[in-house]
Amino acid sequence: MKHLKKIGQVAFVFLAIFLGLGSFILWAREPAASTQDEQSTISREELLILTNKERAQTGKNPLKLDETLNATAKTKCEEIVAAGMLEHGEDWRSFLPAKRIVGENLASGYPSADKVIAGWLASPTHQANIVDQRFTLVGFGICSAEALGTVVVQHFSNTLSCADPLIKGNVSANTGEWIYHKPGDFYYEQTKVNPELGERWFCTEREAQDAGWRHTER
Repeated sequence: MKHLKKIGQVAFVFLAIFLGLGSFILWAREPAASTQDEQSTISREELLILTNKERAQTGKNPLKLDETLNATAKTKCEEIVAAGMLEHGEDWRSFLPAKRIVGENLASGYPSADKVIAGWLASPTHQANIVDQRFTLVGFGICSAEALGTVVVQHFSNTLSCADPLIKGNVSANTGEWIYHKPGDFYYEQTKVNPELGERWFCTEREAQDAGWRHTER
């Protein structure tokens, strides 16, 4: 029995150090929660530098560190530690203005910032968030748990120049063209904005045009 008990302990240690990424769910036993960033060698500043380095290599503008996103990412990180597993959720989006485009990357168990970024870049969906040209802001949450190791949350968002954007950026289902609709246009009311398709809201026609969208012909 002692021999079997020892095998079980070794198996649990192996599970505890397994690297988690994105929406992979890792159940942990009684995580020791600690949300002090300074307890980890991973810093927001280093994660920002590495994120923007990747964006620069793909011709994208650098992201700016945003305190609101830092706060939502830290809260998400604390929730992961409390739950003992990595899992995406929608609650944090409610703390941001409506009609913003948002994204989330999760990771755990990586020993350094460069390993975290490398892990995300190895995943197409996480890499897509990092180089998404629509995002302009980013925030990070970093915390630790006994079984999960260091947990890192990355939240993305875009910047809006007005409180309530009304211009709808639509991707044509027929041609793939980026077409915007303003109030009063023929198809405005029936046009829906789906961020998952790359669609977005704009505050002015100039913003839409500068982003590469053209006005509908009707």
